[in-house]
Amino acid sequence: GHEIVGIVTETGSAVTKFKVGDRIGVGVFIDSCRDCDPCRNGQQNYCDKGMTGTYNGYERDGKTIAFGGYATGFVINEDYAVSIPENLDMAGVAPLLCAGITLYSPIRHFKVNHGSKVAVMGLGGLGHMGVKFAHALGAHVTVLSHSENKREDALRMGANDFYVIKSPEDLKPLRRRFDLILNTVSALIDINPYLGTLKIDGTMVIIGLPDQPYKVSAGALLEGRKSLTGSMIGGMPELQEMLNFCGKHNITSDVEVIEPKELQVNLELCKQNFVASWEALQLGYSAFDEIPKDFTDYLISYVGGKVAEATEISIWQGSAATNGQLAGLLPALSASAAAGGAGAVVKSTASGSINSSNVLAKLDALVNNIPNTVYGKEDLVIYAPTNVIKAYTQAL
Repeated sequence: GHEIVGIVTETGSAVTKFKVGDRIGVGVFIDSCRDCDPCRNGQQNYCDKGMTGTYNGYERDGKTIAFGGYATGFVINEDYAVSIPENLDMAGVAPLLCAGITLYSPIRHFKVNHGSKVAVMGLGGLGHMGVKFAHALGAHVTVLSHSENKREDALRMGANDFYVIKSPEDLKPLRRRFDLILNTVSALIDINPYLGTLKIDGTMVIIGLPDQPYKVSAGALLEGRKSLTGSMIGGMPELQEMLNFCGKHNITSDVEVIEPKELQVNLELCKQNFVASWEALQLGYSAFDEIPKDFTDYLISYVGGKVAEATEISIWQGSAATNGQLAGLLPALSASAAAGGAGAVVKSTASGSINSSNVLAKLDALVNNIPNTVYGKEDLVIYAPTNVIKAYTQAL
């Protein structure tokens, strides 16, 4: 609830910045102390006393809960809102208020321009914005990813080069290649080999948030006077500057707008901690005695519309409660897959209990045993234990 876009419906008597009908946005914070040097210098995100987050916290009085933007209306002080250019799609603007500014700020701070060699580690919600911004500024952009299946998207967004990195050996040909590396990866990885791809005086900016500290070799920094730094969103002036830049260059985030019935599917997965560090779209539906028709319809549509690159689609039969229903779904899923260009649906069973602690390993084993799979393509696995049906696409 911290990427909010909307139309002004009412203004207070002292408001001068906006009027009714204006398109405005609210980002990651809604207030700050306003008195410290960072605040006075337009870097409210680095407020000495701490910025006031848009959600999951308290406002400056320490009592009023900040509920965020999941609402039909929102009240904001004009100093902490920004104008949205008229030519930009509102849905694509919303992520700019977090992911967008998170990449724009370090790109501008380190003066990326024509001739800069910029590497983006990871092509997710953060990384894809780094590619778009650096490309718009004239930089030579390279995406470093662990998945070949993101190459097409990276090139479409403006990347000049794309490298699949599976081991430190894959980075050796890139030694001293980049002026700036934007590390958007939130998984804990060894960044030392990546530091070797920086030029002398090059900088790696940490933007992702691993749950453990990095282990950094002093030698990796000493060899070339390299820098390792971090960056967190941006202040209000920079946020408006970014939106103006996006309006000028027609830049928005790549988004998929989902309907409420689809939202429930995704939320259930989050609740049950099935969202792993996979490069995957993961869907689920839980707590039912029979498979709901709306989910059945959605699943059939998903199979036909989202897995045109699949080589196989497999069914994991997990319990008697849902096996019969899944068997009934097979013809429809097969037809949908064929219409979408995917391979035939294959019924697959496995012995042994399945629960939240071992399902990921079992799914990995199942996917890896599917015959005739092609590296870099996607495969769909439908998982059906007693109380939940899951649809996974995992990049092999």
